[in-house]
Amino acid sequence: MTTLALPEEHPESPARTLLVVPHGGGGSATANPLRAALPENWLVAGVAFGGRESRFLDEPPSRLADLVKDAVTAATEAAELTGAVPVLLGQCSGALVAWLATIELSRRGRTVPGLVLVSRSAPSWPGDLPDATAADDDFVRQVIDMGGVPEEIAAMPELLELLLPSLRADFGALAEWLPERTDPAMTSPAPALALYAPDDPGCPVDSVEAWRDSVRALDVAPVKGGHLLLATNPVGVAAALTAWLPPTAPEGDHRAGTV
Repeated sequence: MTTLALPEEHPESPARTLLVVPHGGGGSATANPLRAALPENWLVAGVAFGGRESRFLDEPPSRLADLVKDAVTAATEAAELTGAVPVLLGQCSGALVAWLATIELSRRGRTVPGLVLVSRSAPSWPGDLPDATAADDDFVRQVIDMGGVPEEIAAMPELLELLLPSLRADFGALAEWLPERTDPAMTSPAPALALYAPDDPGCPVDSVEAWRDSVRALDVAPVKGGHLLLATNPVGVAAALTAWLPPTAPEGDHRAGTV
């Protein structure tokens, strides 16, 4: 089963290709609100991880390397489809996966034209994750408390129960990353845009600015809307993204705005 989730209709020769890496437990549908807010001539795809959506019967990734592998595979498939490596956008923990994927793609000789980091502290910044080994009720409470699921899903216990294996697998895999052991030599060659919500307590601006040590170049822009910005303010994210990227590839000068 492919890891590249495409919309039913998309431009054959897109002006831009964007690959969205969802947050922990999230699916490729995370890209849908942003797709609706971006120009129609952009191809906005998502990464389909196991254990959800079209890959519900597949085992969810249990290691961080598995998450990165799926993102790299999806980016490679997108490049084969369009002839250009996509811009990678990761939300929350998906930003860590997207960052690691750009490094791996570079090792394979594929240069990622841009990296968008949404609601995520730098790899070296300490942070809290839900305890994937906790009892179901406690684990779900931790995920909700950290803003790790959209409000509409948090209000649907039956759906949360279906997502529980993927949530546990994702956060168990993400727990492999130890910020204090971040290798200073691990730097993405991609220019990056980091978006954060000023009212998101889990992602203070200092932690976002710290991405400068992990990417080739960084622009930072605030976007109103809380933690899961792709759901709460896709229009704001789209405005910041289109202000940063020229309307068509190849990339030129990058600039960030305030939305």
